Amino acid sequence: MIPGRPPGRRFSPMAGVKVWHLALLVAFAAVAIADIQDHRRTEPFLIALAGGGFAAYYAIGWLGWRSARRFEGRIGRTALLVAYLAAMAGIFLAATVAYLLIEYRYLNGHFWRPGDQ
Repeated sequence: MIPGRPPGRRFSPMAGVKVWHLALLVAFAAVAIADIQDHRRTEPFLIALAGGGFAAYYAIGWLGWRSARRFEGRIGRTALLVAYLAAMAGIFLAATVAYLLIEYRYLNGHFWRPGDQ
């Protein structure tokens, strides 16, 4: 028994991951795949960049919400949720702009591509 922890409860490092978290990850991956297919992108670098970006966004969202819940008692659940969603929207906007700039530079030959001399 660990002091300070109620008896009968075991600690699991993945206890915070719920089914809806995994469903959200699948939804992000589906959006990324649909977005890539809509733009007819076949370059492995851009596909990996978009997929990795969505996975990173999911991880930031999950870790961010776990960290943000510390402030729930101070500012209230609704205000916390609004602030969290606004921050996540800002992060998504910044990541989208960064991806579009990288894509533009990559497609216009400003990046090294495999096979270039």
